[in-house]
Amino acid sequence: MNFITKNKWFAVAMVMLILLNITTLTVFWWTKKGNQQEERLPQGGAMAFLVRELKLDSAQQQQLLVFRDEHRSATQEIRKKNREAKEVFFSLLEKDGITDIEINEAATVSARYDAELAKITFDHFKKIRSVCNAKQQEKFDEIIHEVLRMLAGPQGPPPPRDGHPPRGPHPDGPPPHERPEHEK
Repeated sequence: MNFITKNKWFAVAMVMLILLNITTLTVFWWTKKGNQQEERLPQGGAMAFLVRELKLDSAQQQQLLVFRDEHRSATQEIRKKNREAKEVFFSLLEKDGITDIEINEAATVSARYDAELAKITFDHFKKIRSVCNAKQQEKFDEIIHEVLRMLAGPQGPPPPRDGHPPRGPHPDGPPPHERPEHEK
């Protein structure tokens, strides 16, 4: 006690620093907790495109996050089953003497999962459209196909018209059957 009475200013400064540290930590904790929902919104991709193009307010954005999470949980197991069905389907290539009936049955199983995923995705976008106002719904109708293309991912180049790979200079030259006689 003798130390504190001799150094009152030191004791006051220590208490003030401790209170300042506690206040700073509390502010950081509350700020981080409050921004967690905002951090969950992706910076790019289809969701950000929807938010930007439809000019969704914060309540609509939160609802969009809920819809996204519901969609993911609804489709996760179906996607897994669909992958397994496709693996079974393409493993039929390893069998000899496979019948058309077996091929059609395996293809039908995978097609059912594809159809189920399409319906869930349709309902998902129907929910998103339902939280939009009239002006946003008009814009939604204009951009939905672009959103679907974004979700589908890159599609690769179109196939060649004649069924052959594109021709062009090859580092080894043309195939032997197309080389002039003096180069063979």
